Amino acid sequence: MPLLRCPASIKLTNQYIKQEIRTHFLPELSSDFSSVVELNEIKQQKALNMVSKRVSEQPKMDVHINMFGRLEIISSQGVMNEDDLTTEQGCNLLAYMVLNRKMGYSASMLYEPLWPDTESDDPYSAIKSVVYRLRNTLACIGLKDLILASHGTFILNPAYTIYTDVDRLEGACKRIEASAKTESKKRLYECLISLYKGGLLASHETNSWLLPKATYYQNRYIQYLKKYIDLLNVQNDYFEIQRVAVEALAIDGRDGDIHYSLINAILDQGNKSVARVHY
Repeated sequence: MPLLRCPASIKLTNQYIKQEIRTHFLPELSSDFSSVVELNEIKQQKALNMVSKRVSEQPKMDVHINMFGRLEIISSQGVMNEDDLTTEQGCNLLAYMVLNRKMGYSASMLYEPLWPDTESDDPYSAIKSVVYRLRNTLACIGLKDLILASHGTFILNPAYTIYTDVDRLEGACKRIEASAKTESKKRLYECLISLYKGGLLASHETNSWLLPKATYYQNRYIQYLKKYIDLLNVQNDYFEIQRVAVEALAIDGRDGDIHYSLINAILDQGNKSVARVHY
């Protein structure tokens, strides 16, 4: 079964797949689904408003770091994203330290993921320079001391409590497995969808140290969306299956199981013409 028609001259990327879904599939959806899209836009605006409120109410020593899609750092004094960081190395260094929680990192440990396949006679000076620029940038939102240097090593300041979307996603997965109530599971599945805004540090995910983690979390996300679709199938909720399948295909447009579920959900709603276009 063909998944998406793609000219041979065009690389089958997730971005291309998203555009194909918008161009060839979304225009054919029912007006009810269009209302859902509009509702999602309203929810996004509400989410932005909630971020502004959260910043103003956030405890001073709490830091929220989001990494799905792009890096975002939220402190009690403001919000910063990866575009605000002065170097790619600074973004990678912070992400590496947050994703690989340790008590301390030697310069050599940090040098390898930032400059793979290269060697340095003085890795400490190289890392110290990156940390210096990163701290000066983080100072704009009151986090100059988020990374500390001590006795030749670098650590995340233990005085801060760091919350990440990665940890929240893992927590939601565990609660789904532990929950026996259908409605509770559905709320947790929706939480997963809201958390996963794209690949882990999507603009950096080809980095050798990051690629295995990015692949792991994408596979985990798709795995749980398939479980969500199974749950919705039991309830004969074909409209929701359609919505969830579109969310999944925007991340992984090559997954045949998701395509199969989507086409069946459309057919079960009596929309044969839409199913034919997608097929």
